[in-house]
Amino acid sequence: GTMMAGLAYSIFLSPTPPLQLKYGVTVGYTAVLFISLIIAEGARPYLPYLIILPLGVLTVVLLNSPQMLLSDWSFLSNVYIVAIVVMIFARSQEKASYKSFEKQELIYARENELEVQKEKLEIANQELQAYNDSVSNDLRNPLRSILLNATLLGDKLSAYFSDGDKQNLLSLRQNALKMNEIIDDMLAYSKVGN
Repeated sequence: GTMMAGLAYSIFLSPTPPLQLKYGVTVGYTAVLFISLIIAEGARPYLPYLIILPLGVLTVVLLNSPQMLLSDWSFLSNVYIVAIVVMIFARSQEKASYKSFEKQELIYARENELEVQKEKLEIANQELQAYNDSVSNDLRNPLRSILLNATLLGDKLSAYFSDGDKQNLLSLRQNALKMNEIIDDMLAYSKVGN
């Protein structure tokens, strides 16, 4: 930008610069301004200073020059208009970039929260599995004892039992077997959940 401002100064203050040279400098300066939009996002906040400073110095010098014609000012006015458009566009890009950055930070924070929740749920599931295994084993041991004693009682003393007693003993064994199935289902369910 500064080099183009210097080139514009030397051309517009020369005694009789060719029209093509004035046109070329104007187009070149405009191209430099547009190229400056493509610079890295981190440098965009400094872009207005990079544009305004050379243009300001050029304007002050050319205003004090008696050699400037109206046609010269029309060429340079194009550069000023483009500079203003570039600064406005750069500012809008800066705002959009900042909003995008905020959204990205928010998404990153939410992902971290979800990861923490996931880890907590995994720990809770492991604890629940351990508790389920412990309860199942604690229930299964007395249940086996009930089934074993009911079977031995039925085998040894069935001759002394009435039909009602035999029916109660059969019901006890069936309910114990049903409870054993429920315990197996609880273990299977917790494994499916994992």
